[in-house]
Amino acid sequence: MVRSIGRDELRRKLHESPGRVILVDVRERDDYEKEHIRGAISIPISELSMRVQKDFGKDMEIIVYCGAFECTLSTKASEILLNMGYENVMEYEGGLKDWKIAGFLTEGPERLAA
Repeated sequence: MVRSIGRDELRRKLHESPGRVILVDVRERDDYEKEHIRGAISIPISELSMRVQKDFGKDMEIIVYCGAFECTLSTKASEILLNMGYENVMEYEGGLKDWKIAGFLTEGPERLAA
């Protein structure tokens, strides 16, 4: 079962445990490059299976997100990871849109234009 995380808990985890939490933006790379949550890495869902096996241990805490509550990529990504045997996986369902509504930090050129 996919566990979810809210924006305040995610923000706290990123602040209190930098480097221990892997925040993955599963949108297409060009969307990531426009704007993403500060500290996130880009792994489009089409590359997820290949990249995580190569780059992440099964014991790592991985949090995935996409664009907004309406986006289903993060749910699919969570299920892929769980099916691969990763147990410490969470989904930030609100995604970039929810993060921005709260006024939390993002990176990318779109942030500068806002």
